[in-house]
Amino acid sequence: MDLSVVVVTWNAKRFVEECFRSITEEVRGLSAEIIAVDNASTDATADMIAEGFPEVKLIRSATNLGFPRGNVVAIEASRPGRYVCLVNPDVRVLPGCFGKLMEYMEKNPTIGVVGPRILNPDGSMQRSCMRAPGVWNSWCRALALDRTALRRLAVFGGLMMTDFAHDAARDVDALNGCFLLVRRTAMEEVGLIDDRYFMYGDDIDWCLRFRKAGWRVAFYPDAEAIHYGGGTTARAPVYFYVEMQKANLQYWRKHHSKPALIAYLASVWVHDLIRYVVYSAASASRASWRVRAGWQVKKSLACMRWLWSLRSP
Repeated sequence: MDLSVVVVTWNAKRFVEECFRSITEEVRGLSAEIIAVDNASTDATADMIAEGFPEVKLIRSATNLGFPRGNVVAIEASRPGRYVCLVNPDVRVLPGCFGKLMEYMEKNPTIGVVGPRILNPDGSMQRSCMRAPGVWNSWCRALALDRTALRRLAVFGGLMMTDFAHDAARDVDALNGCFLLVRRTAMEEVGLIDDRYFMYGDDIDWCLRFRKAGWRVAFYPDAEAIHYGGGTTARAPVYFYVEMQKANLQYWRKHHSKPALIAYLASVWVHDLIRYVVYSAASASRASWRVRAGWQVKKSLACMRWLWSLRSP
């Protein structure tokens, strides 16, 4: 078989129909299967998949397993084949995406994971790849050096690779986890996603493990997909922001030394302290910024409270 496409859903009904329609269109002519794991959605997401896409193998979980564990369940239920593709439910696969990525993988047998260029709904560029988290690029992010005129320089491009125009194929440290095409033989060597993560951090961790095992992680801009973003997080942005920070801490504890971990936590504190001050001022000065700035203030304050709680025994 050519391809197993895996989608893990949780209360993403408003995106699911477009996502699965684009996938089913793109797997025509391929020997492929589509597997969906629904993490106990309460918005009838699973029913929509069952009724609208009977060709999809649907696994209904009685509880929210989390994103990584849901992918593990789907992969373990998949049939043997050459490639496995993990796609977020708020992604629309654009024409030719699967075929172009698989063709690129066939021409480059040392690549273990590849990702397409990710676009926003308006066609503008979205972050498709990133550098592995490190002390320096974490501080570049905290001090917003990756948002100044210096961002065009690799040394200041930081975690988000703002120095990279996303206009050429290249090897990268990590890919946007909303769309990953994985070579099955490489996955069998490296192992499945670490399902000790719940929602974030698993993609960076997995890419690092592929690279440590000698497999390349590649970005390929000739293939494209649209990522709406916030498909499941928009309803509780503060909660999910803190959850993301918790996952980042989990990654740092797993892969970095204690001194590096302390430096990283300090950068997170500075990051949110600066943004708390800036957005508080913005919220007070302009009514038009009040709603957006208000959410940013709440997110930064919640993160700083969480960081402070880490001091407790």
